[in-house]
Amino acid sequence: MLSLDCIVAQVDRVLDELSRGARTNAMEHLDEAATCVALTIAEGNGKRSPIASGTSSSLAAQPSSAPHAWTC
Repeated sequence: MLSLDCIVAQVDRVLDELSRGARTNAMEHLDEAATCVALTIAEGNGKRSPIASGTSSSLAAQPSSAPHAWTC
């Protein structure tokens, strides 16, 4: 399994090889992807709630109230 430091170093090397315009575009996409991951995790955690049996590990069948303005 790759460590976060290793992944960041590899992405940094790739970004260094890109032209300025391409680097800006790639950085914008990476920022959007990072935001998407965080929002997806938060939405998944919001769907977890205790059910009648008292266990909190089951997913509740509730509609999501999180905004879906982002694209993943």
